[in-house]
Parts: sequence; structure tokens; C-alpha cells
Amino acid sequence: MTTTNSHPDSVTAEGEQTPAPRPRLSGLHPTTCLLAARGLRDFGDGFVAVLLPAYLLALGMTPLEVGVIVTVSLLGSAFLTIGAGPAGLTALTLLIAGSAPSSKDLMIRLIVNLLR
Repeated sequence: MTTTNSHPDSVTAEGEQTPAPRPRLSGLHPTTCLLAARGLRDFGDGFVAVLLPAYLLALGMTPLEVGVIVTVSLLGSAFLTIGAGPAGLTALTLLIAGSAPSSKDLMIRLIVNLLR
């Protein structure tokens, strides 16, 4: 298919309209956004892991009760992460598919490194 002009809303020789290119988020590279999101998530997880026991102890719970609650919440989080595995892999596949052709190899290497 050849395009008649390079305008984002250009029309191909067959009369099909080509989609406009997607704007990048504030000019940031997708890898930067992905790593920033992962860093924020990890910070939140760590913050809650420290704050929850302190809060429960302040409420007057015994250390045994706090230990049981924290253990159950961490196990629940682990099982939800495992359960979300196929959905997460689908999201990563869509992320690769939606990335710029020039950065697909970089995205694949990044995701493989994150999964290790």
C-alpha cells in the first residue's frame, strides 16, 4: 500500500484511511514509563509492608496477630500475582505490539529481564 501523502490522516491508494500516529506520553520513552511504574509499585509495596505492622501494633494487636495478618496478606498478594500471570503476559505482549518498530527489540529485552 502506498500513501498519497505523509499527513497523519492520509488515505492509501486503495482509499483506506491510515491511522494517525499515537502521541508519546509527555515525550518520555515507553521504557522509562514502564520502569517508573514498576518503581512506584515496588515503593508502595514496601511502604505498606512496613506501615501495616506498625499500624496494627498501634491498634493494640499482639505480635502474633500482626504476624498472622501480615503473612496472610503477603501470601494473598503472591497468589494474586501468580493468578494474574496469563493476563500480565497478555498485557506485556500488547505493550510490545504497540511499541515503535525501532524499539521492539529493546522492549523485548527489557521485559525478558523483568521476568527473570
